[in-house]
This record gives sequence, structure tokens and C-alpha cells, in this order.
Amino acid sequence: MPDANPTDLTAILNDPGRDATLQVDDAFVEKHRGNLDWLLDRLSKSTAGVRGLIAATPKLKSLPLEEAEKTPQLSPTIVAMIAQAYAEHYWETGGSEAAGGRRLEVGAGDPEHLNARTPERPVSAAFVGFDARFLSREFGEIFTRVLAGNGLGVVRDHRGEPTPTPVTSFMAVCRGLRGGIQITASHNPPNHNGVKSSTWYGGVDTDDISDQIADRLRALILDGGEIRFGALPSPLVEELDAKGRYGEVYLGATFPTEELEPLRQAIAAGDAFLFDGLHGVGGMAMRRYLDLLLPGSGWERSIQLLNAEPDPSIGGIEKPDPSDPNTLVVSGAIEWLAEHPQALVSVTADMDADRIGTAVLIPASEAARARKFGLFVSAFEGGVHAVRFTPNQIFTLIAYDRLLAAKRRAGTDAGHFHLLTTIATSVLAEQLAAAYGVQLHLTAVGFKNLGRLAWEIDQRRQGDVILALMEESGGAQIGPFKPWDAEGDTIHRDKDTCALALALFNLAARMKLEGRTVLDFYLEMAEQFGSLAYYERLDSYLPNREVAEDPARMDEANRVKAEMLDRLVALTEPENSGTLIGLFGYEPAAVTAEPSAELDEISLLVKLEGEWKTIHPLAHRFRLPDDGRLEFYRAGPFPHDGVRFSVYDAGGKIRHWCLVRASGTEAVVRAYMEIVEPLASPDPMRLAEQFEPLLRYLGLDRYHIDSKSPDYVTAFRQTVTGKYGTA
Repeated sequence: MPDANPTDLTAILNDPGRDATLQVDDAFVEKHRGNLDWLLDRLSKSTAGVRGLIAATPKLKSLPLEEAEKTPQLSPTIVAMIAQAYAEHYWETGGSEAAGGRRLEVGAGDPEHLNARTPERPVSAAFVGFDARFLSREFGEIFTRVLAGNGLGVVRDHRGEPTPTPVTSFMAVCRGLRGGIQITASHNPPNHNGVKSSTWYGGVDTDDISDQIADRLRALILDGGEIRFGALPSPLVEELDAKGRYGEVYLGATFPTEELEPLRQAIAAGDAFLFDGLHGVGGMAMRRYLDLLLPGSGWERSIQLLNAEPDPSIGGIEKPDPSDPNTLVVSGAIEWLAEHPQALVSVTADMDADRIGTAVLIPASEAARARKFGLFVSAFEGGVHAVRFTPNQIFTLIAYDRLLAAKRRAGTDAGHFHLLTTIATSVLAEQLAAAYGVQLHLTAVGFKNLGRLAWEIDQRRQGDVILALMEESGGAQIGPFKPWDAEGDTIHRDKDTCALALALFNLAARMKLEGRTVLDFYLEMAEQFGSLAYYERLDSYLPNREVAEDPARMDEANRVKAEMLDRLVALTEPENSGTLIGLFGYEPAAVTAEPSAELDEISLLVKLEGEWKTIHPLAHRFRLPDDGRLEFYRAGPFPHDGVRFSVYDAGGKIRHWCLVRASGTEAVVRAYMEIVEPLASPDPMRLAEQFEPLLRYLGLDRYHIDSKSPDYVTAFRQTVTGKYGTA
């Protein structure tokens, strides 16, 4: 029985050596009304956990738990509520069925992997990890105590170390647990934190699982109950070297000794590489992996770990997203490259090491050629030029490299190669798959959907090789060419900066041995496609960033977002087909409607009539005067899921496409836009010209990010002009 029954969470947390319960009753609900209203609203929109404010300002130096309780969003009490919901979920979904037939591990080091719970053998529910943000450690301890308080075993990293998100999710599948819990806000500002959850198969929780967690939280709030805390230390809590296990088992299988020989030679030759941990857990993880994979190589002389020590202030960087090219400037990565011209490539992580930013130095003489191929080239002091690849570009390049490596291996059947990406990703992935006979799979936006599909492919046990999972927002994963375990698991189903960095370092080293560069390799790949792709993503905070990020003005911001989504969805109605056709530059009278068709290559997980189902979207099609085709489909049943529009030529090749969707948790509308141009005479400015009518129709010319900036449509044109050096 619990030894304490206080009414305040702070008292419980200040006395970790005692069991305790916190009653969720009318008084509790009234006391935390604002936070609970925020949580319920967030649960109606968010998936795979929640993220929110833990303090008002991103310019933090410290944050005591008592101060964090004052936040209107993710307070420690709200974290405890979420932990209790997960504990109940793990009990309800226990047993071998929850793990898809693989036996769940129970008890610390139990060799029998029994499923039944006894006092001597508690069920190990989850791995609990945390990044280096403010309160991440404390929130991780809340989860640990609540799971233990509910009689569930917990596994966590040794020596109290923080853990990268992909390691947390990998430990769930590696140890046969029911899931993984990661305390992180990923690439959000320093005054944010969150709870991210992963499944027993190692992928991010899909919407159907998140829906169950949300229902439990609603029931706890509406019906009452209690949050149970276990005392620490506890026999229910096991610690292990999680990063070491991931490095040995998964990265060791992905990068066997012989495959890293080019990197060893580059290290011996004194070539330089940069890994920027961005003050998160990536630096310490990368050091661990390099020690394991390159023992005795003296890698420290060659591979620089920048911003490797964890810092919850994130070095003062308020928008720490490595996929944003400016982050590489403010983090110091570009400055370091400029001072080390012998560097072959740089990689920048985010706080939990699951997103990536990349850059390579190029000669000034190559700048124009690189821009022609859709690359973002910048000039810096001292005549230094750098290419900062978009996630689409660098992930396709890595997949191309993995494809060539797989094809070199004897006995690998090309018909079993798979490439998994989302409907928001560049046409580059489609072109690569078509050129090499790779099976391309598309899902809705979100790595959770890629992970689930990868697991389903693995279940076929037919020797499939998944080259990569990749999403345009900055996350990807690669894996070994054969299963890493006896269950037949191949690729890990969560994204990992460090695995991608190792692949890029080794690729750059091999190029150096061949007398080439990463840029040469990218251009080699792109030239095979016979066309050039120009891609941009426009993130529009509505009506501006100040209002969109102000919790007190949430209703105002969401109203503007809803109005814009209403206009978007209206384009899919038959009576508005003339407007749609006109926005894409055609006379409605010259266009004829064609039968709709299901797109079998696209899988969407949606909730229909109370049940979660995987469906294929229905594409509505129009025949164009030049015998090309305009088509559109809804990316889900809700307005924020968005609509994708595509135009094909008479031969069935894509000319241009656009996906417009909204964030489920922020007042942000995103437009993903891409054009495909002939290799001999590309016109990058068509990217702006093609989509400006649609953006204006949506009303984006009426809003801007702040009062000093142009409207979003004008800013979009300026971005395209500046990026590709065209007037």
C-alpha cells in the first residue's frame, strides 16, 4: 500500500523514497483546469504523445519543478497524468498478442521471457529515455515512478544518462517490451518539452494507438482515479548500456567492419568530418558509436564533435531545427567548415538525435552547376561556398548509395528492394525507384506511418531489403541488408541522425578515395533521371508567428487556419472544379473529367466510423488539352490532413505537384511544392509562377510571419529567386 497520499505533486517528487498516490478528483481537476483543457485540446489533434510549453520564454538558464508547475501547458502534473494513462494502456494491452506474437520480456534479466506477471517477475512495460532539455530527466523519473507504482517494470539507460530517441524506440523491440517513452520536444525551442511514445515493434505510435492513450486520459479526467507512484530505487527498474546495445547490435549489423574501410582510410589520411550535436544527446551517442565501430582508428583526430556536451539552453538557439539551413550557421557548423577546408562533410543533429542537417564545401566554380541541380548554395567570408542539402536530397542520395551497395552483394534480388517515404517527399525518390526497379511505397505524412509499413514488410519474411525510410521534414533511417535478429527484423522503424551521419561519412570517404566528392556523387545520381527537380516547403504561421505561438490567442489563430482549410477543401467539391482547373493554368472548358481511381501505392491510416483502417486514397482526375492529367486526392478525412494536387504530362511523368496541409497542433499551414524541369533548359522560377495562384486563392498573400516581413506569397517568390540565383 502507498505510504503517502499528498495532494501536491511537488511533495511526492521531493520524497522519491516513498510510494505515493495522487488523487484525480473534482478538486484536482479544478486546480489544474487550464492545463487539462490544453491537454484535451492537444489530444484531439496530436499523435504519438504531446509537446508543449514548460516556460514562457525560450531564454532559460534554469527551471525548477515548482516554476514549471505554473506553465499553462506541459506541467509536471500533466506529465504524471500522461504516465498513468500509459501504465493503464500497457496493462490492458499486455501479453504476447500486444507484441504481435513475439514474447514480452519480463523482470530484470529474466532468461525465460515469461509473459505471466508474478510478484517475482513483473512485466517490463517500457524503456524510458530522455534528452538533454530542461526537466527531461525529471519528467523521465516521473514516468519511471508511475510505471513502477502500477507494478510495471521499467528499463532505462545506465548511469542516469540521456538517450537518443531512436535508441529508446529500438530498446522496445530489442528487449521485447510493450513500448518506449522518450521525453523530448525534438527540434522545438528550449522552453518546450514533450512525451513521445513508440510501439513494441520500434516505430512511433500510430494514430490508432495514440487514440487509445487519449481515451484513457479523458476517462481519468472525467471519471476520476489516481496516479500511483513507486519508490526509487526499485527492483522494478533495470538499467543497461542502451547506447552500447544499439551500437553493437543495430549499427554493427548496418555497418559491418569491412564496409567502414573507406572511413578508416580517410581517418588515417587526415581527412576531416564534422558532427554537430547541437547541444543535445547526439554528441555523446556518436562518441559511443565511433568507439564501438572504429576501435583503434584514432577517429578523434579526424571526426570533430561540435556542441557535443548537453546544454538545455541549446546554446541560445531559439529555433534548433537542423533541417533549417540557418541553424547550421548559428550553431557554428558553417564557420567550422570554413576554417577546415579539408572537411568532406558535416552533419548536424537536433536535441534527441533524430533529425539531420548537412553541408559540404564546394569550389566557387561548381556553384552554378550545383544551383542548376536544385541545390542550395551559399557564399561565406573568405570565398567559401557550401551546399546545404535539403532532407529530400540527402536522404535520396543515401538511399542511392545503399542501393548500389546492396546490388554489389551476391544473392541480393533487386526485386526485393523497397524505398518508403511520404506523400510530401520530393519526386527524387520516385525517380530513383523507377530508374532501378525499386518498390516505392508512400504513406501519409509522419514517420509513424513509415515505421508501421516497414514492420508489415518485415513480417512477410521474403528476403526484402528496405533501403531507407525517409520523410521530408528531416528524419530518415537505414538498416542492414539482412535481419539483425532471429525474429527477422531488418530496418529499425525510427529515424536516427547518427546512423545517417555514419553513412555519409563513409560515402564521403569513398568518394575521396575515388577522386570525387559528395557533390559529384549527387550530380551523378540526378543526371540519371533526365530531369531536374526544384522543391520548396512554405510554412505559414497564421495570422503571424506572434499570434500563432501565443497560447492566449489560440482561438484567433485557429480561426484563421480553419478559414484557410475551408477554402482548400472547397476545391475538392465538384461544383468548384472550374476554379481548381483555372488555378493550375487551364481553361475549364478545354478540360474533361475522367473516372476516379484508387492509388494502391499510397497507404493512409484513418479512423472511419469509429474504426481504424488502412485505405488507399481516391484520386479525382481531369484530362488536359495536351493529353496530360490533373489529379487531386484528400490525404485523410479531416481538413488538416490536406489535399495533394498533381499534374502529369502525356507520358505519365510528373510535371509539378503541391500538397497543402495543416499542423494538427499549431496554427501553421504548410505547402509542399515541386516542379520537374528538362535537364537542358531548366526554369526554376516556374516553381513560384506555377503555385502563386493557388497560394493567393488560399489567402496567404494577406498574412506574413511578422510585421517587418513581406506576405507569405511574396516571401516565397523571394526565396526561390535567392536560392537558385535567378531574377
